[in-house]
Amino acid sequence: MEISTSSGGVVGVSGGLMSFLAANGRTGWRNIGFMVSTPRGAESLAAVRVTEADGGLRLRGSYMRAGLREEVALSPAAACALVITRRLTNAGNTSVTLHAAWAGRLPGGDGRPVFADNSVWRARFWHLDNLRTERYPWCRPEAPLVRTLPTASAWFGDQESQAAPCILFTNDRYTETLVEGQLGQERTRMRWRLAAAHDNELFADYAVDWQFHTGGVVLQPGEALDLEPLYYEILAATHPQDALDGYFREVTARNRLAQEGNILHRRAFYCSWNYGIMQDISEDSLLRTARCIRKELPGIRHFLIDGGWQSQEAVATPDCSNFYLPEAERCHRARFPNGMKAMADKLRALGLAPALWWTPSVNLASKLARENPGWLAKDADGAPYRLGNSGYLDYSLPPVQEYFNHIFTVIFREWGYEAMKMDFWSQSVESSRIRFHTGTGVQWRDWLLGTIRGYLPADGFLMTCVATAMGNPFLGKSAHTYRNCIDVGHYGHWGEHVYASCWVQGVLAFPGRRIGLLNVDGLGVSGRVSDAENLHRLTYGFITMGSLEIDGRIEELKPRHVEWLRRLTTDIDRGYPVRTLDEEAFTGAPFARVLMVDYPDDSPTRRRGVRKHLALLNWHERPRMVGVTLEQLGLKGPVNAREFWTDEQIPIGPPGLALCLPGHGAKLLEIR
Repeated sequence: MEISTSSGGVVGVSGGLMSFLAANGRTGWRNIGFMVSTPRGAESLAAVRVTEADGGLRLRGSYMRAGLREEVALSPAAACALVITRRLTNAGNTSVTLHAAWAGRLPGGDGRPVFADNSVWRARFWHLDNLRTERYPWCRPEAPLVRTLPTASAWFGDQESQAAPCILFTNDRYTETLVEGQLGQERTRMRWRLAAAHDNELFADYAVDWQFHTGGVVLQPGEALDLEPLYYEILAATHPQDALDGYFREVTARNRLAQEGNILHRRAFYCSWNYGIMQDISEDSLLRTARCIRKELPGIRHFLIDGGWQSQEAVATPDCSNFYLPEAERCHRARFPNGMKAMADKLRALGLAPALWWTPSVNLASKLARENPGWLAKDADGAPYRLGNSGYLDYSLPPVQEYFNHIFTVIFREWGYEAMKMDFWSQSVESSRIRFHTGTGVQWRDWLLGTIRGYLPADGFLMTCVATAMGNPFLGKSAHTYRNCIDVGHYGHWGEHVYASCWVQGVLAFPGRRIGLLNVDGLGVSGRVSDAENLHRLTYGFITMGSLEIDGRIEELKPRHVEWLRRLTTDIDRGYPVRTLDEEAFTGAPFARVLMVDYPDDSPTRRRGVRKHLALLNWHERPRMVGVTLEQLGLKGPVNAREFWTDEQIPIGPPGLALCLPGHGAKLLEIR
């Protein structure tokens, strides 16, 4: 049975297998089957019946050994897109543990993405795992972002990096692109298994898996489970940085992403970690910085106290067990003799909103862990889940939920903090080794983030940190911003800036105002690097459109350096997609030389008369020519640009602009 879509595509089912093809009949997905895995083994959907319903097709079938029934809805969406929804029901008399559910190539079948214009040498794919390995204890950068298919079966999307659950298949010229993505996350995380074929079938292995991660889901007799929708879209002549526009439109239409009124769209915040501070903080030192900020940087709203405020026991290993101790021992009394409430009150008296660093990680040698071993999350073997000397509490247990609500009551209601940076947390909900008493990591991720969000004032914010995120839009249901990189640290040498920038390229085109802002870590001025290198980092921090985090001892800076930070934090308007104007950032090292933000007509920046910001960046030690054409900029004629840091007027005329930048140099241009 087949139906046509409004764009001329065709959705069909034959022999229980689904196909979705463009009007040419050769580009899309062909012979995709559905499978599940239970303790009774893996099996394919059988006895499939097909009907037309609600403008699409509906498949109904069963998994005989598992005792499950399934209904699959194939619903055409805008343009040449398809939404696939699945409902599994336990039709038996006993409970069934569902370990996995996936779609793709069945054993002995040939289901796969197909192309009219592609070949084994030309086939490419885009996934955020291409930029990063993040699976404890591994953490390292990868490249390139757009690459050839793996020669052996490999999983993408099952790491601990909170990657956006989407993938692109294309060719070396992007003439045809297939988009896949998960349209919701309530229980599962979507991942893909891929392997290249050595011939022009392109794929030797292809599957998309609704991953439960933490041991599976138990369905009682008669109980139904709705898997989150899968999105397919077929595009022609579309660059990867544009190919996810339709996916994100569907995501934001189907999910309540709480970004309306996000304070970080228009205000910066200070954080007490990088540029040489780290844990070297005290009430006196922070108040000196806060007084300087209040006087010199009015664009900063929140003052975030990072690690180092906790008790000595909690400082040794990232740890939330200090709230299990008597009240007098919850913070580092030598550094904060008046306690954390007094610290918050003093910041507020200066006109700054107090914010605090916190982690749900727990020291396995702490008093809390020793006295409450039953509170600890377990691994697959039943032992306490462990990352070095740390573990996590089992968020599904009522006593743990009560303890966390006690923590948040103290931090937000008794002490009066208005925002939070949550660190060392993602493995607790993304590791394949962790087990909860009930539920999955996605469910308890949403509980944790949502619980914190419930304590925040309307103009507060929640920032997620290590393991830092790669653009998962579903964090945006509760979080306002996500760290996307490692620490810039002391910024004592150029390499620290490079390391803190190597994962950003993959998420620059994402709609941050709708799904949550990326964060490239602290921006400040270091006396250990050159002015050119400081301005390179500040330029990169500005143009990447994430939340603006200012770090360092501001009161010790020279006046001209304070002026840089003042410019950075004035007329803040964040979260617009960033366009990359050099292809090498996708197919080579992920460090763009030319980045541009084109402001929409209704944006505050456009209303101030600024149409675009353009950054030219030299990542090399030696001088390099960096340029862009008028056509790339979307300009019809010559214009004068203002250099953001110096007010220098720079003409841009036919055919464009080419500047010789010094080693590690940058220019940030404002185009009106």
